[in-house]
Amino acid sequence: MCLDRANRRGSGSDIPGPTRSATPTSFRCALRHLALGATLISGLCLPAVCRADLLANGGFETPVLTPGTFVTINPGSEPADFDWEVSSGTVDIGSIPLSQFIEYGAFAGVQALDLNGTDRGALFQDFATTASQTYRLTFVFADNAFEGGTSTAEVIVSDVASTTPLLTDDISHSTSTNGPPADADWDSFSQTFTATGSLSRLSFTSTSPSNSPSGGIVLDAVSVALVPEPGTLAALSIGIISLACRTKRSAQ
Repeated sequence: MCLDRANRRGSGSDIPGPTRSATPTSFRCALRHLALGATLISGLCLPAVCRADLLANGGFETPVLTPGTFVTINPGSEPADFDWEVSSGTVDIGSIPLSQFIEYGAFAGVQALDLNGTDRGALFQDFATTASQTYRLTFVFADNAFEGGTSTAEVIVSDVASTTPLLTDDISHSTSTNGPPADADWDSFSQTFTATGSLSRLSFTSTSPSNSPSGGIVLDAVSVALVPEPGTLAALSIGIISLACRTKRSAQ
């Protein structure tokens, strides 16, 4: 309850209290409710609602591999729990560190994906969207440090029905090292796009100069999340503050 401390001392007290601010109690309560609203929005809305991941297996943690091993995936041979489709070439899922090849660890979890399996590969995943809504694609990437040099890839988000590109970009990486000490030197990617239909497609294609198994981009922590409209957060804030004020009045 937002009650003035002076009212809690009791009217019969002969002990003078310290001089108190003339700031009205109602104003102080409003400030506290505003702070509460901001805390709840940042602590509840952003992780639980605004950042709900629309992709499956964006960390490439399935299929679960024995530590220090990898599996090469060809088009049409994707494991049931992989949730991605290989469209050309081959890709590797590795439980890293992978002795001699990728000595650094995963960014999140214990597994990551190499876009060069036995050769340059490409994969994609379709996910549900709403037309005119804005989404944010995020992921981290490094390079297979065994071969050295620069690894590159193309990133595309497109509308499935029309095949219209919604986001197109190229990434490159050359600073991962097997050490010692081993260091992925993960780089991060974050861009927004606006959907035009009910189903969108995220695809990664290796464009590395090297077609060898050790020339690819390494991906981890791939995520697509809805970007909330400013009005949504404002409405949520007002609702939280209104609820707090009603609770205060009923408790008095």
